[in-house]
Amino acid sequence: FVNQAYDCQLKHEDNWLEVHLTRNGHVWVDNIFAAIKIEKKITLSAKGRDLEIEYSLHNLENMELKVNFGTEFCFAGTTGHDDGCFYYTRDAADKISNKYMDSIEENNKFRSLGIKDYFTKLDACWKFAEPAKLWRFPLETVSQSESGFERSYQGSVIMAQWQPVLKPQNKWQTIIVFSLRDLED
Repeated sequence: FVNQAYDCQLKHEDNWLEVHLTRNGHVWVDNIFAAIKIEKKITLSAKGRDLEIEYSLHNLENMELKVNFGTEFCFAGTTGHDDGCFYYTRDAADKISNKYMDSIEENNKFRSLGIKDYFTKLDACWKFAEPAKLWRFPLETVSQSESGFERSYQGSVIMAQWQPVLKPQNKWQTIIVFSLRDLED
């Protein structure tokens, strides 16, 4: 799915906008080159401030498929290790061991993950309809200076993952709601 274009349709009314992306392709499941269709529907309401992203995986085969599905989000942060810019969660059951943006961590069965950046006064939050395994890691560049090679923090990556079992000729779907808010002073 990474090397081909998606078909795109744009729909809109007075109070909402929707981008619908679809792509037929194949994935390897054990020794089987299985046919799958992916749909991604992105909806923005004129009245709301949330972006709804709906993913659907369609099994086009006549057999059950156990697949891995993930989507990534990159956030250009102001700093990697400061109390003014950090990860948080809205669900009390979800625990974050290291809140800093330059941390590397895997979180299982999370329903939400957010970033508060008091330097830019932004609060970004992802809510997952299906609990997700999250990989979090920094996006860094490497440069050479007088003291040798140095890593420089550029941003952070959140990769949400699921392992759905796709029934024959059936689909699995999940929804991610992304919200972006101003932080109060």
